Amino acid sequence: MGADLSRYDDWLRFLTSLPQRVPALQVVVVNGSAVTGGWDEHSDLDVEAWCSGDAATTYDAVLALVRQELDVDHVWELPEATWPTGRQCFIHLQPDEAEMETQRRQAITQTAARRQTAAWLVERAIARAGMAERVEALPPGPDLLVRTRAAFAWQDEVLAQLTSRTEG
Repeated sequence: MGADLSRYDDWLRFLTSLPQRVPALQVVVVNGSAVTGGWDEHSDLDVEAWCSGDAATTYDAVLALVRQELDVDHVWELPEATWPTGRQCFIHLQPDEAEMETQRRQAITQTAARRQTAAWLVERAIARAGMAERVEALPPGPDLLVRTRAAFAWQDEVLAQLTSRTEG
């Protein structure tokens, strides 16, 4: 079974049109885990292109079209000297705000669900004189257990604020 690239339909249409729009561009292929296996929901889209003209000029033309037509957040470009016969970049799209909001809610719910266990584990380590050096960075005070409880109380406040924002 091949990789489900449907989330990249807009990109695939764009890539298919490129050889007609950038005359020096001869071939555009999707590569990487989409064709070699290992594709999952977190995979990116690896694209390679071959041209008959100047690689830098062709790269600039394609990148200009990408920025003009797609929701690009930012582009990270490797230095020109990285590849002697071509260029490489990583294009980051504008995040889907609804999807990010769902992920934020899940993270808050997960953190809140695990908070009591985290507090218990830290208090248990302190009681056993275990390695609690990380807790040393907590709010100042003479008693490590009091400082630990203060840190978890602060986390509870933050979680309550985040929960009210995502539910409101």
